[in-house]
Amino acid sequence: MYAVAKPYADPGMQRKLEWVACMLDASEASAAKIGCSPEAIVAQAAQETGWGRSAIGNNVFGIKASSGWKGAVVMRPTWEVENGAVVHIVAPFRDYSTLADGIEDHFQFLKVNRRYRNVFDHDNTMSDQEYFRRLAADGYATDPNYAQRLSDVLDAVNVFKSRLSEDGVAVSPPPPRLMMIGVSPGPDVVALQKALGITADGDFGPDTKRAVMEWQRTHPACGDVDGVVGVLTRMSLGGNHVSRA
Repeated sequence: MYAVAKPYADPGMQRKLEWVACMLDASEASAAKIGCSPEAIVAQAAQETGWGRSAIGNNVFGIKASSGWKGAVVMRPTWEVENGAVVHIVAPFRDYSTLADGIEDHFQFLKVNRRYRNVFDHDNTMSDQEYFRRLAADGYATDPNYAQRLSDVLDAVNVFKSRLSEDGVAVSPPPPRLMMIGVSPGPDVVALQKALGITADGDFGPDTKRAVMEWQRTHPACGDVDGVVGVLTRMSLGGNHVSRA
């Protein structure tokens, strides 16, 4: 079981951290069947629901209740596109007793739809990034950058995970590439400086670090105020402004 070991002072970040902890526990069984990590499932659910905010109860993948669904149903407002126009409707969605039930049903959804037969790891060689690429290739989402977006969110999930403990043991920090700091002059630092609205000289010096920390202070979604341009800070700036290395 995951528990919060290093809480955030900001309530919004703390809510996301607690949601990630619950989702990691609930994702383990389904992840093993797919051949990806629990973190990959959490990343996909985070992308689909805004870190759980738009989830319909324990339905974190927004699966609607078709006529063949025999379980509980909850009615929720949503929208569809009909003849090129957005139409607002109230539709039935599947309801689940637990997060694990909802995640397992999403696994069954992938399993029974032949279009997704390639997303499963049959030879124990699939990385999470490959899982995302297969989902995108099989048409899971219309966003052409879907796989990359999931990879970016996965980085953030790993940052949150580093603040958790599992069965009382602290989780290892994320890989170094998630905690890059722009120390080398170059175009990546220029892009970062432009995003911060400061002089773009390409040199990550004291002025740039101060600007990063000021951004972090005014944007709680960055997490810590440390001057480190990690994945949460990159995401809050609207893109990957610093090299992943």
